[in-house]
Amino acid sequence: MSFADHSIVQTPAWPECSILSGSDGAPAIVVNGQPLPPILFAGNNQFNRDEVLLEQLRLAAQAGTPFFVIEYSLEWSRSDEEVLELISKFRAAHPKGYFFLRIWMNPNREWLNQNPDERIQKSDGTITNFVAPASQKWLAEAGEQLRKRIELLLDSPHGEYFIGAAPMHLNTAEWFYPEANDFMDYSPANLQGFRVWLKDKYGDTITLQQAWGDDSISLNTVEIPTPEQRTATAPGMGLFRDPVLHRPAMDLQQYQSEKIVDAILYFARVIKDTTHRRALAGSFYGYLMEINNNGPRALAHSGHLALGKLLESPDIDILMAPYSYFQRSLGEPGNLHLPADSVALHGKLLIVEEDTFTHMAMEPAEGLIAPGWRERTHSANETLAIAQRNVANFLMHGAGVWFFDLLSDGRWNDPDFWQKTSLFHDMVYSLWNSPYYTPEIVFVMDELSVHTLGANTYPLLNNSLSHWRAELSRVGAPVGYYLQSDLMRLPSSTRLIILANAYKLSNEETQWLDAYVEAGGVVLYTHAAGMINDSQFNTTQMTELSGMPVLQMKNPVPVHLQVEGEDVVHNIDNNSWEPGFYIDLSENLQESSNIEILCRYAENDEISAAVRAHGEGRIAYTATPRLPVSALQRLCDLAGVHRFRDTPGMVGIVGAYLIVHMEISDVPQPIRLSMPGILRDVHRVAPSVEGMEIEIINGITTWSDTLLGGATGIYQVKHD
Repeated sequence: MSFADHSIVQTPAWPECSILSGSDGAPAIVVNGQPLPPILFAGNNQFNRDEVLLEQLRLAAQAGTPFFVIEYSLEWSRSDEEVLELISKFRAAHPKGYFFLRIWMNPNREWLNQNPDERIQKSDGTITNFVAPASQKWLAEAGEQLRKRIELLLDSPHGEYFIGAAPMHLNTAEWFYPEANDFMDYSPANLQGFRVWLKDKYGDTITLQQAWGDDSISLNTVEIPTPEQRTATAPGMGLFRDPVLHRPAMDLQQYQSEKIVDAILYFARVIKDTTHRRALAGSFYGYLMEINNNGPRALAHSGHLALGKLLESPDIDILMAPYSYFQRSLGEPGNLHLPADSVALHGKLLIVEEDTFTHMAMEPAEGLIAPGWRERTHSANETLAIAQRNVANFLMHGAGVWFFDLLSDGRWNDPDFWQKTSLFHDMVYSLWNSPYYTPEIVFVMDELSVHTLGANTYPLLNNSLSHWRAELSRVGAPVGYYLQSDLMRLPSSTRLIILANAYKLSNEETQWLDAYVEAGGVVLYTHAAGMINDSQFNTTQMTELSGMPVLQMKNPVPVHLQVEGEDVVHNIDNNSWEPGFYIDLSENLQESSNIEILCRYAENDEISAAVRAHGEGRIAYTATPRLPVSALQRLCDLAGVHRFRDTPGMVGIVGAYLIVHMEISDVPQPIRLSMPGILRDVHRVAPSVEGMEIEIINGITTWSDTLLGGATGIYQVKHD
């Protein structure tokens, strides 16, 4: 579909915007050629408490925050006069601020009632209040409304400060299916879209029949797989689907993710076309490490499994996501939702939503969804420590930040806090003028491999994707998070590759990994690495990849592990599931001399993880989906990874700054920190203590300090 050009006879009045990301002077939002720090204030103006948001916006403006974000509506919800009045009100609070819009795309009740076949349907026939992403009628009408609304804005006095927009839809406006643990979408619109997608993928009915192992189907008669088909798994293979028998469910999952991305990109093109590609287009998407915590089918059914496709598009500039709702309290690492470093690798800018419930926030009304309230801060010092931890973590991964008042509760209504955000600007400037940090440890996750599992992915994917973060954040060195589709584009700094859920590996990928190890790198294969392809299982693949005899357990045991040389038992998971694996060195003692044991199962003393030399590097394999932190640290040492701190906890590198966040403790804790290279000077920027001097040990690479539990230490480092 095409959209009418917005007529111009001279250079448009609205700004020309772009982003910097990756290693090219990132991160920045560039407005009319001027790079600006990607630091924003975002208000959720849906609660009729706009004055609370305006107070915070004025403070942000006074502190030099260059951008702000507000909710904007299509004509389904508000008139032209109402939306212009809204923009005027917020612009008056920050007259020189550039603004970015979050635009709700779901139709109003009247449209939904008139178009029941276009609405998402559950398997039991229940029709939801969300329009199906596959609805061509909705795309056309919403796209036209979006175009008109942007033109209205561009023709107004506010156009010269408009920088872009993010279309929003589905659950919490973040583009994942509502009630993702349920089964959907069985609407006529989605069925039609599925048949078109299958035709594009397979070309003809015969090829489809071969792929699905079913001679009775055709491209014109295919139906949406039933809930029973979507949860089914192969006998004796635990959570895994048969790659032929269960291909219909696998295809549906992939299709529904790609269909969401198609809708996002459709609206992104409207934004680009209407503004002559001068404005930015963004979207929430890609929550691979987070959303599975919402329930056993939440990730499989989310629609968030086509991030690679979204990142390949030239029509998207910005990805957005909150930071993790798990381990976000004071003293915890504050993890990310998605493979952030792949976003930067593709030249896109990630904006992470800082939505901490602070000491300033009003208590949520009863019954209101308020994620993060239990983890709220209780003082200005705690709020600042959390924000410093978070912003440092975001910037290290090439991301920006918006401070979001989710419930219009005044959580950022503190003048002192906003004045202290000047440090965040300084950290961005440091990134612009320093070599961009690239990680030595990379954690690689695969979207397509999620489809190889039945819809009920507990407990495997919790451990493989989400809970790994608890170990990685305590290793003492930064970790990069990437998609497996970017495997062969990893930075040259990489010393240790962790393949989180590489159940499918192409020949090209395995050859690349082998060459990487031969050249001196270390690779960790996990659980069922490479076990499944498009036609069959291969349970010997772990032996072929690792070079160690990996056998399938006859009687799987819970994932209770003992790190070799330690007495403590690490309770990774109380479940035992099929297929369970172990490493058997009993029949090849000569080969075992070349192997170092990392972990054993506590219940039967079988080897669960080991590492062996290969070429100039090492190959490691763990039969369990993740490792305890001490075993991970051993791999880091074997790989030659530089560990920046000697105690567990968050660590970040942002330009000339090293940042650590301390775990909770009742007494001040000593910490030893280290940077590569010879140090000339180390200055602790926060917490600031007048007259304090840092002791540089041996005058070379290491210094010591003492910090309170829950504190964020920020150090500015100068090298010789």
